[in-house]
Amino acid sequence: MHLCEAPSRSVEISSEKILSFFRDMGRMQRIGIAANSLYKAKQICGFCHLYDGKEALGVGMEAAITKKDVIITSYHDHCTFIGRGGELVDAFSELMGRKKGCSNGKGGSMHFYKKDASFYGVDGIVGAQIPLGCGLGFAQNYSKEKAVIFNLYGDGAANQGQLFEALNMLLFGICMRFLFARITNTLYFLTK
Repeated sequence: MHLCEAPSRSVEISSEKILSFFRDMGRMQRIGIAANSLYKAKQICGFCHLYDGKEALGVGMEAAITKKDVIITSYHDHCTFIGRGGELVDAFSELMGRKKGCSNGKGGSMHFYKKDASFYGVDGIVGAQIPLGCGLGFAQNYSKEKAVIFNLYGDGAANQGQLFEALNMLLFGICMRFLFARITNTLYFLTK
């Protein structure tokens, strides 16, 4: 179900649901600690971008969207992958370059992928996920699907030309329904 009107100003949520959010955030934090330990032990080659401080974003976003909605994200994607239903074994296998990984161990920290969960991971170039997300949004519009595209990016991508091109396409109604951004600790989003 997608929201077509202004949201309610009140929320009803159970204590159990709130506790599940905290458990999920704690799990994400422990995943980051484990990944950091493996990186320091030189078990993870290349880069390892951690999710520290972004746990609430991932949990809150997953609580508000459906599994049909599409996520394409920036480098900090391990916990987003887990939140979309990815397995810990697949995540850590990918980080450690093992064939069991979600990208057959070839993508490392920056190339997580799970198509059946509408998770398209990230690209190794700062801001490169923005035009990819725009293309996914165009495909959604073209096929008249009701999914929303969540395109997450960091402050390093905020001054990239492809961001402004994607915003232009959004504003002219050519592609995405939503562009959602993570810029340091401030959240911005633009919708049409």
